[in-house]
Amino acid sequence: MPIMLNDVYDIQNPKTDTVRVLTILPDRMAVVISLIKKDTLPFEISMSEFEEAIENGEANINPSFPPTIFLNPTEKQVKSAENNWKIIGDFVKDEPDCYDPKVRSRFIAAKSRELNIQRNQIQRILYRYWSGGMSLHALYPQFEKRGGFGKPRTDTTLLGRPVIYESNYKRLPIGEIELKHIKEAISKHYTKHTKYSFRHAYKWMIDEYYRDPDTGLVMEVHPTETQFRYHAEQFVDMKKRVGSVKYNKDMRGILGSSRSESMGPGDMYQIDATVADIYLVAHIDAHAVVGRPELYFVTDVFSRMIVGFYVCLESASWENARAALLNTFRNKVELCKEYGVDIKPGDWPCSGLPRALLVDNGELISKASNSIISGLGITVKNASAWRPDLKGIVESRFRLLNIDVKATLPGAVLPDFSERGGEDYRLDATLNLTDFTKIIIHFILNHNRRIMDTHPQPLPDVLAAHVPPIPIELWNWGIVNRTGVLRTMNLEDMSVALSQTANALVMEKGIKFSNRHFECSTALKQNWFATARIKRSWKIDIAYQPGDMQKIYWLKGPHEYEVCVRTKGSIEQFPGETFEEIIWVQQQFSKQQASYADIKLQSDVDTNRAIDNIVEEAKARKKVLSYTASKNKAKPDQIRKNRKAENEWLKKEKQAAGTGTNAETQQGTSPSASIKTSDYEDIFAVFQDEESEE
Repeated sequence: MPIMLNDVYDIQNPKTDTVRVLTILPDRMAVVISLIKKDTLPFEISMSEFEEAIENGEANINPSFPPTIFLNPTEKQVKSAENNWKIIGDFVKDEPDCYDPKVRSRFIAAKSRELNIQRNQIQRILYRYWSGGMSLHALYPQFEKRGGFGKPRTDTTLLGRPVIYESNYKRLPIGEIELKHIKEAISKHYTKHTKYSFRHAYKWMIDEYYRDPDTGLVMEVHPTETQFRYHAEQFVDMKKRVGSVKYNKDMRGILGSSRSESMGPGDMYQIDATVADIYLVAHIDAHAVVGRPELYFVTDVFSRMIVGFYVCLESASWENARAALLNTFRNKVELCKEYGVDIKPGDWPCSGLPRALLVDNGELISKASNSIISGLGITVKNASAWRPDLKGIVESRFRLLNIDVKATLPGAVLPDFSERGGEDYRLDATLNLTDFTKIIIHFILNHNRRIMDTHPQPLPDVLAAHVPPIPIELWNWGIVNRTGVLRTMNLEDMSVALSQTANALVMEKGIKFSNRHFECSTALKQNWFATARIKRSWKIDIAYQPGDMQKIYWLKGPHEYEVCVRTKGSIEQFPGETFEEIIWVQQQFSKQQASYADIKLQSDVDTNRAIDNIVEEAKARKKVLSYTASKNKAKPDQIRKNRKAENEWLKKEKQAAGTGTNAETQQGTSPSASIKTSDYEDIFAVFQDEESEE
């Protein structure tokens, strides 16, 4: 059997060695390299001696060392191999000179100076190339052979770095008995609860198995805590330790994909809410901070398109979720126009009702959500409790929002908010709810046109059509080529189906609801408001959207409703567009009333005191006249005479006050003091005589 290149032989010469044949020189010398003595250099063997050893059975082929082949190298391995090939590639191609010890020595010295690396480093690269089968694959680093984590040991050799600082205790080689002790400690005192630590389990193991029962002292030789931690990892059951809820949410393997649940655009939407990391201010007072808004996103599973949103100041609830769904189902051109953002139909081409809606066990698990199923024909699927990962698509939209937008907004909450000395971002709050809503719209429009890092639909028909991983492109392609499950419905019908019901009161000023007054054509034709003023008010059933308090719906019957709009007086009196803004304005007014209550009370008390003093002075003046005189002048026929006399006296009083020339006025006395009581009586006497003559 001829000797072939790359063959591996076990040779006894004089000791047994395993060598790989690198080449055969013209002078019948075989160049081989040892696979037992690592990092050695090639050496020569006479072909005649080699062949004789094969014939005598002293050299046998060893099939246990095939050339190194990597079927699926990692990017890091490929990069490392390419770097090493740049160092030795030109040299090893120069056969057979590369096997000459003198040529090889000069090459290693020159390359070491050129690259500023150690000679033995270059020598190790050459050895890996030659011993591994003389191919680029031989230069791939074999990470799987580095270290021995998790591999059982049969010997008792102490592994790990040498001890630098000696102590009174000595390390114990870890064998089967020690592993059994470690496993028991982990099972009893670590896996059971998150409050237990590795150190707690380690101390229990030492106390249980490595303490002298007579003296109570720890044995001189025992496993160290580092050894315990190293070997304990293989016995830890994290699902039992943290519980199935947290494990499934944060630690489970990710084997599936949301795209497997959706066949095309509109087949399934995901909805979720979160508190936005930004503080907002009031519309009517830019200095009044109203807190952080609640943000809803609705995302299409197939295309990753954000198909709806809603921003409010109330906590997550079914009412707010309904508003988010209404924004999802309605025409986006009209929706954006309400916030002052002009778009074209093709910029956000998603309106209509989906087939199914995936929610968490939150606000949409209530009975109120039955209206989605019965009224709109949408299947609602609830994710398992404590499993936001099952709605990973919409959850990731919140993360993108924080990355793209949050840091640039005034009032945004950054990671150092809770740190001592961190900036109070509430003081920077500048945007109101409408401003933030406009920003969210622009974020959504940008997101729907951005290319994603990975293709969400690497399916044969999608890839064959060369659809790029852009949400709006996937949406448009899927609408034409996949499913047509989106259904249309009148906007008002959707609004009523997704609205919250309540009672309103018909009054003389209009249909009163939430301190606002509304009117409708039926109420005007049937003269409701005049009837309520003359007779009494009465209640009617209505439906309303918390995010749009400019209109409500009078529920006339099970399948009939009428739109009611705000009256002019209500528009002028109550600012605010949303339900929460109205509540906030009312709260601010109540706070102002409470803050000025003490001032109002003091003013009322002072006013009452002043009025009482004036009354007492008047009573004192009246006591001067006799009861008979007072009674005569209070008769009905004397009142007209008294009125004329009083007017005449008042005229003279004003004239005296206007001249201010008499001595009494100049001395600071009231002008009216110049008119004596006798003069006043004379005036009345004159008017009485005139009345008698008449």
